[in-house]
Amino acid sequence: ENEQPPLNSAIMLTLLTASVIQCAPECTSVYWASGTAVTPAERFATSAAQMSPGELPLFSWVEFRVFRGREPDTWSVFTTGMTALGLLEIEVRNSLVQPSALVERVYDIAHYLTQAGPVLKDGDTLGESATERIQVHHRPSAWDREGPVLVIDL
Repeated sequence: ENEQPPLNSAIMLTLLTASVIQCAPECTSVYWASGTAVTPAERFATSAAQMSPGELPLFSWVEFRVFRGREPDTWSVFTTGMTALGLLEIEVRNSLVQPSALVERVYDIAHYLTQAGPVLKDGDTLGESATERIQVHHRPSAWDREGPVLVIDL
């Protein structure tokens, strides 16, 4: 009945894992199973030490997988690990945005959601400015995953 919210559990497990890393110099990396993310131990410990509400170690918790889109000159990205934080996974399909900028935008959206909660409804828009309108849809995943995902039209 007194279960921790998923974000609080991730924070506490991150701090515990960082403590273990400090005691085990032979540890070379950390595998975060819910996000299928592997992080070098030193980077994991550093991100844990720098963690704050405004700077969560999402790259340690969530995989941001980038690959070529189905359309020419496009890229796609999807997350794995958002569900473990109580949120929908994110997918961007066939975007003309270059991979590094695409991951940065998806990271920013993921981080926003960890702060605000599951506030993006099907048909909502989001943006970095008052005039930018990026469509958000709740759709079945393009990959073999259960439930809806947030499809972001970037």
